[in-house]
Amino acid sequence: MAAHLTALPFMVRLPADLKSFIAVRSKLTGRSMASEMKSMLEVFMDNDPCSEIEIAKDRGRYVLRSHFTPEVFRSFASKNLAVAAAKTALSEAGLAATSIIDMTGEEVDHAG
Repeated sequence: MAAHLTALPFMVRLPADLKSFIAVRSKLTGRSMASEMKSMLEVFMDNDPCSEIEIAKDRGRYVLRSHFTPEVFRSFASKNLAVAAAKTALSEAGLAATSIIDMTGEEVDHAG
């Protein structure tokens, strides 16, 4: 899923504790803070590429979660909304909707 794009400025506001954490890591690794953040995000992407998204039912709501980690991204009142959000996210990343893994065993209401 690694996209090779021209580097553009990207401003991120970080709480002081996160900024300090990244500053310490950058000193330890000898990289700039930007390079350290990039490296950390690449490791995160390797562990959870978001290339497969599960839809599961949890306490009456439909959740989008990672197939590779226990992270839950969002929850929805209906399965249709969860499917639509997953399809949009995958489409914007250039991935197919076939990367959605249905853990509910329920049909999607294609009319709604």
